[in-house]
Amino acid sequence: MLYNQLEGILQPYFLSRGWESLAWIDNIQTYINMAIQDVYNENNWIFKIFTEKISTFTISNWKKVFVSKYSIDMFIEAIDQNQEDIYPMTTMLRDWKMFNKAWKNIYFREDSLVTEIEISYTKEYVWYDRVKDWGNEIPLPNKFIPSVMKSIYDYTAPINLFDWESTQVDFFGHYTNRINKLKDIDSLSEITQFIPYNNYYA
Repeated sequence: MLYNQLEGILQPYFLSRGWESLAWIDNIQTYINMAIQDVYNENNWIFKIFTEKISTFTISNWKKVFVSKYSIDMFIEAIDQNQEDIYPMTTMLRDWKMFNKAWKNIYFREDSLVTEIEISYTKEYVWYDRVKDWGNEIPLPNKFIPSVMKSIYDYTAPINLFDWESTQVDFFGHYTNRINKLKDIDSLSEITQFIPYNNYYA
């Protein structure tokens, strides 16, 4: 689903329920971001795991800089061009022998022998900017959209239990139930041998 499609679904409900003052463009953008960020914070979902090979780098300030496709939340595994493991040991960061995260940048010392890296990591959510991203795809599988909508309504309501035509509706509870059901089925495959990245059992 695209961001503008989600906004198109949300806005009529705001306008039909007397929430016009809460439905400013900037407000809706913020609600969307908080709701999606909640999903990203909830679990290491399968969709967050990404593996890529980076074969190009630039030299800057005596460092080799490799740039990942997505912003990195957490590293899972990294190997060099010789299939050797690269360990993110903080004791070695001061020598620039290992990588250091700065959004999408992964640094090595300029004289390092590393010329190519293959990394697995969990993606970080980069917040939606309506001016730039309105026509872009939401970085979530479509099955998460119902949960996101409930979370948005929860952020909008002054309190979690909101009177809705004389009935109390707990939007956060609806969100939690939906997200927990997705956790129960979140897996790559029924086949236990199928795993998300290399050397999982090493």
